[in-house]
Amino acid sequence: MKLNFELVPDSCWYSNLRSQLPKEVWDRIRKKAYARAGGKCMLCGAPTARLEAHEQFREKEACEHYLKVNGCTYAEYRNALGQANETHRERSRREWRLDVSELPKFL
Repeated sequence: MKLNFELVPDSCWYSNLRSQLPKEVWDRIRKKAYARAGGKCMLCGAPTARLEAHEQFREKEACEHYLKVNGCTYAEYRNALGQANETHRERSRREWRLDVSELPKFL
């Protein structure tokens, strides 16, 4: 599947590169990502004025988009969502933290 569910563990909510890095470092990273994307979603190719790291939709729109991008059935969508929720429950059983110590190698 091109588009997958990536549910982060509960302990990682609100913890992301933007919140963990100095503003000038985050700006360098995001501007490179914007340029690389060329104003389009890298999964479905739809042009957009505002790029996000993850596409955000309400549930009905998310389902329709998932089916379209992946060319799958509703049953396959529900199965993938169920598997993602199970993975989320398993990962949320322990405490996680965002480690950005390797990031400077890529800047």
